[in-house]
Amino acid sequence: MRECVLQPAPTGARGWHIHSLNDAIGSGLGIMAPSFGTTYRQLDTDGIVEADSDQSGDTTQTMTVYGIDSDGNKANEDIELNGVTAVDGAVTFSYIENIWVDALSAGIMFLQENTGPQYIMEVEAGFLNSGIAQHFNGELESYITFFAGGLYDETKDAMYELRWYPDDSSCRGTSTGYEVLDRLYCPVESGHDNHPYPMPIGPLPSGGWLVVYAMADATSAKGWVTLQGFDD
Repeated sequence: MRECVLQPAPTGARGWHIHSLNDAIGSGLGIMAPSFGTTYRQLDTDGIVEADSDQSGDTTQTMTVYGIDSDGNKANEDIELNGVTAVDGAVTFSYIENIWVDALSAGIMFLQENTGPQYIMEVEAGFLNSGIAQHFNGELESYITFFAGGLYDETKDAMYELRWYPDDSSCRGTSTGYEVLDRLYCPVESGHDNHPYPMPIGPLPSGGWLVVYAMADATSAKGWVTLQGFDD
């Protein structure tokens, strides 16, 4: 999640923009994320997190963790990397949305639960964020202004499904129900689809989870999605 300024934007609104790439979209629905589901899981319970790299030389990067804290509010914190040595955070998170780093790394940078440790997500070498197509709104209401998706090999069809879960705990795999807000169909003939919303979708009540699921007509499709909106 990258915060951005919307023009025009409601006074006090927090704009956000998400872009996700996947070079191995499968034939079954899965959360749109790099490596299609193998690089993401959610916290099992509330807790602090830790960060490290698989390369000892990665000691100058700062990882910023975005998520929802144990009070149900939007939160973020910075963790200074120390190579292969895990560094603890201080915020008690309920859910992790995405992670960003401020500089490229030699290795893969990992975010994990402090106890275990249990893997959550990663930033691959050559990238600056985890790129998971999801958004938590915490104590605020959400509005969606743009949803787009496409292919970058154009040899397989793909479909992207935008879901709204009113209960953000559904991200832990115990779904209490969801609403399909929109779908994008990207056949090889056109390669992309985009849906701007001049009248934004919303308000989506606080305490929810927005997520994009993807599937292809054959394994290893290569695709992308972009989702934009604001919280108020």
